[in-house]
Amino acid sequence: EEKKQKCLAEDSEFSTKTAELERAVKAIDREIKEIDQALDKGSRVRGIIRGICNRLEQAHELSVWDTGFHRYVGSYLLDVEKHEHLDTAQAMLHSLGKYMQDFAAELDDVVLDERYIPSSVNVGEGIRTMDLLFDNIFTDFAVRSRIEGSQQEMKELLDRIEPIME
Repeated sequence: EEKKQKCLAEDSEFSTKTAELERAVKAIDREIKEIDQALDKGSRVRGIIRGICNRLEQAHELSVWDTGFHRYVGSYLLDVEKHEHLDTAQAMLHSLGKYMQDFAAELDDVVLDERYIPSSVNVGEGIRTMDLLFDNIFTDFAVRSRIEGSQQEMKELLDRIEPIME
């Protein structure tokens, strides 16, 4: 440090270059910190989306079973479990909005806002009630179709996030 101070005092060109380099290093350090923060927030977003996709996949698998076994008493239990997965996915989707806002704020140059987040992954109260009470092949197919639509929406959102994270 003493040698550095002596060189800085004796050579103004060295002093100027050193100051420029120190500013550049600080700027790079700030950029690295920003990138780390964006990656952290992006990882949280990606994790939530994957969790939602997992719950939707579990609900879809139960829906396939339910469609095939709609005449059996055990079908009601499949319906209940299927809707529990959908409720969990919906709760996760609700929390996703805040994390997406934080992530988008870190990415000034990338368009990623709430319009890309599906508003719901649930099938709707009417179809849900009909599925649980009347449990027939028509409601089973309606629920399955809605689940597949939600799966596609979440896949598209994940497809938008993945390239940013790489």
